[in-house]
Amino acid sequence: MKSLIIILSLLACFIPCSAQMNVKEDVAVVTKLQQKELNPGASGQIVISIKPNKGIHVTTDPPFLFTLDSLKEYFSLGQPDFAKNEKGYVDAKKPIRHELSVAKNTPAGSYTLKGVFTYFYCSDAEGWCSRFRHPVELTVNVAR
Repeated sequence: MKSLIIILSLLACFIPCSAQMNVKEDVAVVTKLQQKELNPGASGQIVISIKPNKGIHVTTDPPFLFTLDSLKEYFSLGQPDFAKNEKGYVDAKKPIRHELSVAKNTPAGSYTLKGVFTYFYCSDAEGWCSRFRHPVELTVNVAR
């Protein structure tokens, strides 16, 4: 009976402890639109700010990727604009910028863009790397 109590106690500790190992804790990601309203045929910028914990970096090889999962008939993304630090990693002190283009035939209104920012992050001390898919949801207002 004593062994059963010890095993159950260990299991009770293991389940919450493993659930606390959340990938999002290693890198904080904030996405926003620089312009809240765009005209059809115009372009704006999506700004992605990353803040890795101490000892963590976001790699450029393999590269990060931002994709749209919705409304591709009205919105498209350009190539990312970002800076590298002295080690060749993504410079977390400067934001990543993606051009967002609005098609000329886009009706006026409010749109919710859904996408994914996929990136690879690594531990400087331990040498491991992992991939994370950060879901993104942004509201774009298209004027006439």
